[in-house]
Amino acid sequence: METPELPSAVVKPRRVWLRLLKRVALALLVAVAVPAVRQAWHHYKVTTKLQETLAEIDRTEPGWRLDEIEAHREQIPDGENGARVVAEAGKLLSRDWPPKEIAEIINRARGNEPLEPDDLRRLTKELDAQRPALEEARKLSFRSKGRHHIEYARDILGTLLKDQSKVPSVTQLLLGDALRHDELANSHEALLSCRAAFNAGRSIGDEPLAVSQLIRNRSIVQSCRGIERALAQGEPPMEDLAELQNLLADEDGFPDLNVCARGERAAWQSLFEALESGDVSPSDRGDWEAALAGPIIRDRLREEHPLMLEVMNRWLAIASLPPEEQLQAEKLLHSAVDHLPDLATMTRSVMPAVAKVGDNSRNKHALLRCTMVALAAERYRKQRQRWPGSLKHLCPLFLPAEPRDPHDGEILRYRRLVDGVLIYSVGPDRVDNNGNLDPKNPNAPGKDIGIRLWDAAQRRQPPPENRKAK
Repeated sequence: METPELPSAVVKPRRVWLRLLKRVALALLVAVAVPAVRQAWHHYKVTTKLQETLAEIDRTEPGWRLDEIEAHREQIPDGENGARVVAEAGKLLSRDWPPKEIAEIINRARGNEPLEPDDLRRLTKELDAQRPALEEARKLSFRSKGRHHIEYARDILGTLLKDQSKVPSVTQLLLGDALRHDELANSHEALLSCRAAFNAGRSIGDEPLAVSQLIRNRSIVQSCRGIERALAQGEPPMEDLAELQNLLADEDGFPDLNVCARGERAAWQSLFEALESGDVSPSDRGDWEAALAGPIIRDRLREEHPLMLEVMNRWLAIASLPPEEQLQAEKLLHSAVDHLPDLATMTRSVMPAVAKVGDNSRNKHALLRCTMVALAAERYRKQRQRWPGSLKHLCPLFLPAEPRDPHDGEILRYRRLVDGVLIYSVGPDRVDNNGNLDPKNPNAPGKDIGIRLWDAAQRRQPPPENRKAK
């Protein structure tokens, strides 16, 4: 039986609709395929660029990744590890140490003036209450190295530094003890506690995170201030001065900025890898928009990743420069980062840390070198009954060479005063402000960084108003 033919009026519209559907389907296919091809090509390009960048660093700097850095960190025997002492002292120390009023007493103790009687009573009472922690912490006098264990979080920025966070409070405990010994005119014990506080900072060794090195440097700087105070209050034995000077010289040779730059590059590399692989989701970091974007965001990260590594490589190169050349190189790096593509948002977030760590390192080394000279000058004075006429007179018997200012590369400044001497660095502004010191704000314009030494007859003097009354 033959199928009846449909009227042409019915067939024609059906064909028109079929053609229309085919065109729509083709348009949809093109609309989906073209972006997909573009995304695939973009993915290929950024992945290739990233792989080439990583391969080049692997070739020139083997062992640069975080797990490799961690595996090759210096091993410290338990009996020599200051980190173990810090951890134990931290457990014994009251959670709120130091109380606000005690911290203020420690921080405002400056120069050759003794503490007010009420301040000394409050300090003594608080230190007696922390006796077990203090006895443990004093063991740091003879432990000049350390290594803290680090449990790295899946998201590296969430890594907790539990034991390292105890370093500041242990440092304050020991500096409070040094202050009390200053008041008892026991210079030997005062300097021993300063040395222990110094080593509390050094209990953080080559830990490859910027925050770790910032904690270390802060304790070092505070301890140098404690040493300055001890020298303003008494006359420590010659052997104590020499041993402490050697310890400071060792610290001055520690490449803290290099450790920071190398470690932070590895840490950010770890974070980028975790985000790109999906091991860490942007939603874990509170960025739900990025989490929903998925593969597109991961490709943006892969595109930024080589830019981040380039910035970190430049920072590492800056860390290898002489200190006086670092600041200008950092400014050039900041300018380069400002001109990166808009997508480099995470890389831009690194730059404030670069500036902070660089300034912190140079300031620490400036104060360290001034304190080393101060100890050498005190040894010279004790042996020859007079201050040296210049830093040249300290070499080579008391110093191997005249130390240079990390901020401008010149020899540290040395001034003879009516009642002592002043050793100083020009500080971050690179202007010689004639030794205008402000230990609480060394970065302020118009301020220098340095150490003040007093003539023996001017040590442990009452405040100026009391002197006039007498």
